[in-house]
Amino acid sequence: MKKVYEWMQRNPMFPHPTSYNPFLRVKSKREKDLENESPNDHPKVELEELSELVKSIKHVGERAVTVFQLKTGVRSSELANIRMEDIHITNPDVLSHYESMGTHDQLDDAANAVYIPPEESRDGNKRERPTVIPLDDETRRVLIDWLLIRPDNDAPWLFLTQKGKQMKKSSLGHVWRKHWWPEYEFDTEDEFRSITPHWSRHWMSTWFRAKAGMEEPKVQYLRGDTMGGELDNSRSAFHRYVHMYYDDVESEYREGVFKLGI
Repeated sequence: MKKVYEWMQRNPMFPHPTSYNPFLRVKSKREKDLENESPNDHPKVELEELSELVKSIKHVGERAVTVFQLKTGVRSSELANIRMEDIHITNPDVLSHYESMGTHDQLDDAANAVYIPPEESRDGNKRERPTVIPLDDETRRVLIDWLLIRPDNDAPWLFLTQKGKQMKKSSLGHVWRKHWWPEYEFDTEDEFRSITPHWSRHWMSTWFRAKAGMEEPKVQYLRGDTMGGELDNSRSAFHRYVHMYYDDVESEYREGVFKLGI
């Protein structure tokens, strides 16, 4: 819309000066009239149905990203940003092939886990706080399957396209549409919104809070949400901050995480 108004202002028939742009004016004032209505609820999908769908995904990489997002609740932008140094899997074949795996200092005391940096540390990440998330046996299994066939190049990213490039947020969205639509695609007669990668974040959060009975602060930690309090920006304090909370959630996460039967 901004570009449309700029184009219109270049036409001499409009009386306003070229600096006048109603779109930017409204945006700066955060007019309530332009805010979207409350979005529809996410569709309710039972674990059995979820398990069957995941089992139907035959593509190794697509199954890996789907399970990873379901189990960890990371955003697509965060998943695309994961580097080999940010993830650790206790598997001799994988560790011997990927020498940089798990070398980030936030994983020093965290085996079989992934580190997700906050927004301030990695461009594109949206979480407010750094997070170390456990990887359960099913997530590790699909990741090992992927890593054994991953394009063998010097790219640092965990997930790559078939051409060996960093997987983008749009590509991850395509994976979810491919396997969930049209059955779970929104239409005007449907009361629920479409299933997208963002839905997995809600599903994971609901499972741990409502089904596994995890306390809200621990769910907030897994999601990377702000929990209040100031964070010392020194590297040593930053390191202790992350691991203190990881220790709080690790055993409960591993005991309570849902099983897909894969």
